[in-house]
Amino acid sequence: MPAFASLNGDTLSIWPAFLMLNGIEHLILKDKSVNSGYWQYAKHDSIFQESESDKLINKLRVNAKTNIFKLSSDRPVKNSWLYGFADFESAPFYIVDDNFVGKRRKMRIKAVYIFKVKT
Repeated sequence: MPAFASLNGDTLSIWPAFLMLNGIEHLILKDKSVNSGYWQYAKHDSIFQESESDKLINKLRVNAKTNIFKLSSDRPVKNSWLYGFADFESAPFYIVDDNFVGKRRKMRIKAVYIFKVKT
């Protein structure tokens, strides 16, 4: 899948998916650790909760567990192509189900994908 990237000092940020108003993000730090997250946005509806007791919000961002993350290069440079493979699973969150008024579904996003990005 196509991706967007930003190389800022020793931190590489990769956003491999902008699916409608959802997204995945990976931050690769100097020590090669990877922080991943999942976000979702509903412009006019407050339908998300990070936990059952939270108030409803329209912009959600939860952390994700990175199971596997590989890049084609350990030393990315600006204006170079990188290829990658990722397997991640988001923390659980809740979403109001449009089909059942007032009912919530517990969600967790799992994704396995390859991507190509220009830094």
